[in-house]
Amino acid sequence: MMRPDHIYIAMTMVKHGTLAGAFIFAFKILRFAVHAL
Repeated sequence: MMRPDHIYIAMTMVKHGTLAGAFIFAFKILRFAVHAL
């Protein structure tokens, strides 16, 4: 089951292109990793 923010990222990928969506997704993962530390 996908979380709402993941669904939002998926829609962003479709809307603005895979590259832009992937950049946003990578940024969220990076920010999550920083908080995890």
